Amino acid sequence: MIHSALLFFVGMVFGAVVAGLIIWNRAADSMLLENLSTMGFAETVQAIQERAVAAGWKLPKIHEISNTVNEAGFDVLPVTVIELCKADIAGKVLSDPKGRRAASMMPCRVAVYQSAGDEVVISRMNSALISRLYGGVVQEAMTEAAVGNEELLAPLLKQ
Repeated sequence: MIHSALLFFVGMVFGAVVAGLIIWNRAADSMLLENLSTMGFAETVQAIQERAVAAGWKLPKIHEISNTVNEAGFDVLPVTVIELCKADIAGKVLSDPKGRRAASMMPCRVAVYQSAGDEVVISRMNSALISRLYGGVVQEAMTEAAVGNEELLAPLLKQ
């Protein structure tokens, strides 16, 4: 009887560890969205900026990260991060006392990078998924921003 209970316990612990590792691996992959672009690197960066402005988004900052890293002596392929902000969405989060904790995830960012295989990749945080961890105003705002971001990126993504 004790032997059976011990085997059952060990099996349960082993099963929980394996399930945890699978969930951990899947969760990490789910946190970011990546798609190939239909255009070249510079064209993709330009098109995102133009589409964002046309849709009413502000572009607080464009980070030419590869330039900064190359200046430090590293040889990296092109990477640009575009910050996107829609004041009415950000205002919902920042005017809510509990929502302000999400300020470190603002503004939304879209990264464009060139892969070693010469493909252009559009990468961004899966805000709609991550927002579920917070609920309330943060979830509403992040989901709204995610929908807006995906709408402006959709024509640029390879299917």
